[in-house]
Amino acid sequence: MSNLHPISSANNIPVFFTCDDSYAGYLATALVSLFDNASDTNVYDIVILEDGMDDQTKFLLASLSHGIDNCYIRFFPVSELVRKYNATDWEVPHFLSLAAYYRLFIPLVACHYPKVIYLDCDVLLQSDIASLLAVELGECSLAGVIDPNCEIQDDVQLREHLCGDLGLRDISNYINSGVLLFNIEVLLVKDMPQTFFDIASKSKGFFGDQDVLNVACEDSILFLDSRWNVFWGLTFERHKMRNHTDDMIDQLLHEAFLVHYAGEKPVQRPNAPLGAEWWASARKTPFYESLLKPLPARPE
Repeated sequence: MSNLHPISSANNIPVFFTCDDSYAGYLATALVSLFDNASDTNVYDIVILEDGMDDQTKFLLASLSHGIDNCYIRFFPVSELVRKYNATDWEVPHFLSLAAYYRLFIPLVACHYPKVIYLDCDVLLQSDIASLLAVELGECSLAGVIDPNCEIQDDVQLREHLCGDLGLRDISNYINSGVLLFNIEVLLVKDMPQTFFDIASKSKGFFGDQDVLNVACEDSILFLDSRWNVFWGLTFERHKMRNHTDDMIDQLLHEAFLVHYAGEKPVQRPNAPLGAEWWASARKTPFYESLLKPLPARPE
């Protein structure tokens, strides 16, 4: 397997995504927002992990960086890794695809980088992503933002899963895997990729790759400023949150560095706050018309 090397030796900002054809429009929207907030002094090294993505889809995604001198998009096929680690045998939750698990391959693919950023496709940047790479990780394996689902009152099933099935000691430290900063050097020294794959092969789904990362790295996670992964759902599900007042949620949404459109998408709630900002970026992509239709439901 060939490994990637940084595009630039100076001011290189590596950002990894995983994607299949169904989420290409969301990825394109995320990329537009990333480029719109990029600094001229950095080099943005975008890597998309994929397995069998349509050539036309890749052509359209790659076209987004045309004319931007400091932004580069590369595709990395993970088919060899999928076969080597029997990833098709991993249990995938019905609301995800196997592509979500490709982020577990990042330490192997990015072994020549000291640290890299991972982003889900359904995000919108509102600040320069380079600031996230500047976070000092120390000896922590990775960094992420606490998942707001852990605040939802009376979610007995979630608590039973996190404490019982996963055996986590403190569910209030459970992070969302949609925005991550990987400490590649530390992960490789600890042989953490193999731990990821061992856990994934035994996992019973639920939150998929997110569960794997939280179990494997429980004692080695740095918690990021929550503005780096602000759930769009806070705009219409604030009544479920235990630890945030309305004023706190309003401030978080207003100051968000990155908005994460997990769960329902803007096409389903076109009038919700922060929907217009997402659509403004979506209109700049060649996928705009396809984004007007909701994503097809994944089979149960």
